[in-house]
Amino acid sequence: MSGQQHYPVCPPSIDGLFAHYHSAAFDVHENQTVLESLDNERVSVIYHERQLD
Repeated sequence: MSGQQHYPVCPPSIDGLFAHYHSAAFDVHENQTVLESLDNERVSVIYHERQLD
């Protein structure tokens, strides 16, 4: 998944269900991106703290 927004391209009979699950997956992707950024920041802080010791 590349983190792209959903634009209706499915047949109307399944688009609502697809959009629902796509939205959930998109939220997971965005949250993973935030967590990765926070983890990188945490690792950077630890590295810099060790350099000061």
